[in-house]
This record gives sequence, C-alpha cells and structure tokens, in this order.
Amino acid sequence: MIFQVFDCVTVDATGKDSYLRIDMSISCDAEEYRGWMWFAIVMIIIYPIGIPLFYFLCLYQVRDAISNRALSTETSRKVIEQSEEEGKAKAALAFLWSAYEPCFWYWEIIETFRRIMLTAVLSILAPGSSKQNVFGIVLTFLFTKLYGFYQPYLEDNDDLLADLGQVQIFFTFFATLIFSQHILNPQLNAMVSSLLVTINLLVILVGFYFELLNNEASQPIVEPLKRLFEFNKRTSGYACDALELAIMESSLELEHYETLKKVIEQRQCAIKEKLEKENKEWSLDADPEKRDRPAEV
Repeated sequence: MIFQVFDCVTVDATGKDSYLRIDMSISCDAEEYRGWMWFAIVMIIIYPIGIPLFYFLCLYQVRDAISNRALSTETSRKVIEQSEEEGKAKAALAFLWSAYEPCFWYWEIIETFRRIMLTAVLSILAPGSSKQNVFGIVLTFLFTKLYGFYQPYLEDNDDLLADLGQVQIFFTFFATLIFSQHILNPQLNAMVSSLLVTINLLVILVGFYFELLNNEASQPIVEPLKRLFEFNKRTSGYACDALELAIMESSLELEHYETLKKVIEQRQCAIKEKLEKENKEWSLDADPEKRDRPAEV
C-alpha cells in the first residue's frame, strides 16, 4: 500500500493530468497528494528499509554466538559461557535466526527483501501488464536458484518446502502471463488452471506432512528433556542455563541431547568443586524447598 502512493496514471493525451491509480479522485499534482507522498517516503525508510536494517544490526551484534551455537564436546565450555553472557540477547532474536543454519544467521534479511520485492515493489511496476508478470518470473527464478544453491534452512525439509514454494510462485506468474496474453486456447487454459491448483495444494499438503514428521520425531526426546530439566532444577537451579536456552531458542536436535547432558554435568562438577572449596555440604537428594541454594559459580 505504501508503494502504491507513487503509482500515478495519466488520463489525457498531453500527459499533464495524472491521478493516483488506487483512487482516481486524487490528483498527483495536488498539494494533498504531495503531503501523502512525503509521508510514504518516511514510512518506506522506517519499514521496508529501516526494519530489515534494524534486524541486521541486532543479529550482527550476536553473530558469533549464533554461528557457534552448534554444540560439541570440545565447545561445551564455550556454550556455557555464551549462555551466560549473550544468551538473553540471542534468545530474544531467535525468531530471526533459529530456522537457519548457523552460518546463515543473516538469511532472514534476504527473506524479508524477497517478500518486499515480490509484493510491494512488484505492485507498482506496470500493474496488470505482461511486464509485471515477466519481472515476477525473473525475480522468482533468481530466488529459486539462490535458495536452491545455498540451502539455508536448518532442516532439510524446510529447504525442500522453500524450493517447492518458489516453484509455486514461478508457475503462478507464468500462468498469469499465459492467461493475460491469451497464448493458449481455452482447452489448454483449463489444463494450466488445473496444474496451478494442483501445485498450490501440493505445497500445503507437503508442509502439513513435514509438520507431522517433525512432531513424531520430537516425541522420543520430549520426556527425557523434561526429566533432565527437572533434575537440574532440583540439583542446581541455575546450572541448567545451556539446556534452558536451547529449549527456548529452537527445537533441540536429537544428536545434541547427549552433548547437552555433558555440558550440564560439567557445570554441576564446577558447582560441586566450588562448594567443596568453601567447605559446604549440599545434598542433591535434599528437598529443594528446604535446602539453601548454593552461591552461583
């Protein structure tokens, strides 16, 4: 809607009189229109440009923590340190990076740019003409190759679904070009329509199927994670930062489960050593309500 403020059309042969396409009662030469034009410019700076830029600056601040979030026994100590120093900031931005591979911490910015180009920008480029459809086809083709080459998503199913979604958008623009230019006869148009409906339904069905697979895969680890989390709450309380952070940020992968246990065990050992140095006794079996909480490490 913001970009459509700049979409004016002429209504006479001289080209002097132009009106706003979405509201032909507004002249593009009027003072009222100029006020709305400046308002639209400010909103473009704030939203299509400002918000993605703000996202990038926030992600850039914690890029190392995001890139190193893949757990391993060698970096378990680093995971603990990150969970203490950068955990809150990283968790607050999890909606921007948790779906992508660690090295693609910035990919949500590219995804935002893709959406803006295919919606807002495309809406003012010769609306309803074949040029608009051709531009949409070219854009979709480029993004299809980009997503297919880098495979940025953490889950392979998400990469496949993203590729399928790009194909869906490509065929939508292509079918619109065919219909608007009357390239095929009515019988073939019916076939193209059926194919387009099938592709759109396929994306929905595949997405639903992948969601079912993810739910089934997560079930075996849900209960062990709950028991491990409660155990750490009983034993140390604050010693389970790494596990708690991982649960908040993203769906925990099965191969990281054993590593998380090692991370927490190391933290518990550090707590135990500190208590021994302070000559304090602390029973892990004691009632947490009646037990004094140890000093933080």
